[in-house]
Amino acid sequence: MGDLIAHFREVELWGTPELDESVDESQEGDEEESDQEEDDEDENDDEDDNEDEDGDEDDDLEPDERAWSTRTRYESVLRSWIEPRWSKVPLAHIVAGQVEKWLHSLKKKPRKRQEQPQAAVQSSTQRKKKKKEKRKRLAPGTKAKIRNLMSVLFNHAIRWELYTKNPISGPGRKAGVRQSGKRKKSPAVLTVAEMRLILSKLSIRERALISTDMITGIRRGELAGLKWKDVDFKRLVLRIRRSVVDQVTGRCKTEVSAKPVPIDNYTAKDLLAWYRVTRYRLPEDWVFATDSARAGEKRGKQPLWLSKVMQYHIQPLVERLGIRKRVSWHTFRHTFTTLLTANNENLKVVQELLRQASSKITLDTYSQAQMGDERRAQKRIATKLHRPATRKKKPVRRQSKRPARQRKLITKAA
Repeated sequence: MGDLIAHFREVELWGTPELDESVDESQEGDEEESDQEEDDEDENDDEDDNEDEDGDEDDDLEPDERAWSTRTRYESVLRSWIEPRWSKVPLAHIVAGQVEKWLHSLKKKPRKRQEQPQAAVQSSTQRKKKKKEKRKRLAPGTKAKIRNLMSVLFNHAIRWELYTKNPISGPGRKAGVRQSGKRKKSPAVLTVAEMRLILSKLSIRERALISTDMITGIRRGELAGLKWKDVDFKRLVLRIRRSVVDQVTGRCKTEVSAKPVPIDNYTAKDLLAWYRVTRYRLPEDWVFATDSARAGEKRGKQPLWLSKVMQYHIQPLVERLGIRKRVSWHTFRHTFTTLLTANNENLKVVQELLRQASSKITLDTYSQAQMGDERRAQKRIATKLHRPATRKKKPVRRQSKRPARQRKLITKAA
């Protein structure tokens, strides 16, 4: 299996050792981001909506057609899970039942924590505590990704005549490795009141970030990849042209992802407020460029690490506001979808706004949604968020239209 993995890396993923080395650097530079994403494994279904159960749809892409996020995810799964267990096992010895049993037994890996000065001798209670620490089972979504990538590897072997069969998908339906990607729990979704409260307490930069993400539902990499030339204030449109993952600029996840996205007047106002105060406002400048002195020569020349913005600015604020939900960038995308559905919007409009390619999430039998429909659907959400709350008027008691004398006579008669 080790030779197959090496061949797959060379042909399908990176092609050159230099590219492979750049992955190491980007992963080292963003250890905290990776740690944060481990907790959000159950929420990332939309990020991989271009894959089918066997990973075959993505397998049809040429190496340079895959998004950087897809390639880095493949690399991460290979190094963390597949290589340690299967690299020394001959292909002929890998059977579906064995892989299925292994997937079922997988548990989350312990987080890498910064080493702190400890006493030379640990107490017996400390040692017992460490032994008692139990690791949680790996999320079903992550297990499904491992299974799908193993299927992709065997398809690669068949394509290059390195092997003759794919034991992961099997010869027929449900004959291979069975692994569901269904979540164990529903992802966190914010209410309109919670979203309004968060927006009201944010600084100009964070407000522009969250407002844009809440109302468009764009992915985190696409949000980081925005440049001022992509923002059309006249037509109220964002042009999604690139995605930035681990500070590597690449194409959007799918062809559908590169469609223009409408924005409302409220979001445009927040972006304009940020434009007026930022130091980087040329057409080629990043909308959310890093301005930290620690960035050195890269100051203003690369986007913000959005994971750090979430970790140090947004999550602490959410906690202070008393919102007991784990909020990540993907939470806003889920919330946007939920609110659109609650508004009974046309399913095709929802699909177009979220720029999803898979028929698993939205029905492809609906007619093509027009920009006007998308804008009206989006405006209803934006108005809910930004319009001041109105007090309910007390119902006015109606008086009888009968003359007072006639009313007295009726009362006496009764």
